[in-house]
Amino acid sequence: MPLSAMPGLIATQNPAASLSHPAPLATTGKVIFVSSTRPGRGDDNVGDDALRPKATWAAALRTLRDSAYTNRGDQIWLMPGHAETITTAAAIPMNVAGVSVFGMGRGASRPQITFATSIAASIAISAANCSIYNVVGIAGIAGLTQPFDVTANDCTLNIEWQDASTTVDAQRAVLATNVNRLDVTCIYRGFTTVSNVVNAVRLSGCNHVNVLLDAYGNNSVGWVDFVTTPSTNVFVKGKMYTYNVRNGSHNVVSSVTGSVWGAEIWDLGAGMLVSGGSGSALAPAYLNVGRLRAVLAAAGLLNIADDVSQTRIEVRQVRAGVSELVDYDLADVDTEDLETVGTSG
Repeated sequence: MPLSAMPGLIATQNPAASLSHPAPLATTGKVIFVSSTRPGRGDDNVGDDALRPKATWAAALRTLRDSAYTNRGDQIWLMPGHAETITTAAAIPMNVAGVSVFGMGRGASRPQITFATSIAASIAISAANCSIYNVVGIAGIAGLTQPFDVTANDCTLNIEWQDASTTVDAQRAVLATNVNRLDVTCIYRGFTTVSNVVNAVRLSGCNHVNVLLDAYGNNSVGWVDFVTTPSTNVFVKGKMYTYNVRNGSHNVVSSVTGSVWGAEIWDLGAGMLVSGGSGSALAPAYLNVGRLRAVLAAAGLLNIADDVSQTRIEVRQVRAGVSELVDYDLADVDTEDLETVGTSG
């Protein structure tokens, strides 16, 4: 068992200790370091010493496959500044069960994987109980269909996606198909003018899914989309902004009937918290007098200087019309509550 770069520390006991980075819980499995910049790197290295890491993520996975062990807590550590470009489908095959991949570093020093040449270029997660943390994916070609491609149960993704430009942008960052118990945390860095973006996360036939999404830019359908086969027990949280869309229609979209889902989202375009799901369309989570007046004023139906009594009268008159204009159902707004809010503003 090799010593780490710091005397008295064993690399496989605390892989982060020699790199001044928070360590995960102890593992009973194997630890492999990967770096594209470290002197002494090479895919022929054993990789269990931070001073002699593997050069590629795929090489680390080959070592774990050759060991013929699964679900023992194996870890791959992508060191700060690590970068790779992959060009084919399943170029990085996560097909060893129970492997966790940790990206080291913060901001621009995080590991970066560029997907190029083929729109099918991907990290394919086909083995159960796998996780990827703190890794940045970058569009290197327009129209990428499945950069992070999940087809196995009990997996976790914690990633950031970056489109390269308004024309070099992916169709999506994450595609999950027929999986159970999936956790996705994704930051999507897009552009307000786009050529290819359809969604950030696409789910087909998935069950028991949690999505935490921070999405900015534009899309042609919705940041989270259900397609082909219904997905069930899905909950979406986060904050989202779709350029020039203020009614929440591009946040979560079900393109297939039968999905069971819920969401609670801060919609930056609408400037409000919205909630809902398959049982009730996304709508403002709360609507006070100030918000109600702003909605009515935006629809040209209220002089914002009017007092609360006038607001109550106009709400009764325009409920149905406002619902159509702003895509939020105000039919359930209790105008009697307006009396208790006050008459200021």
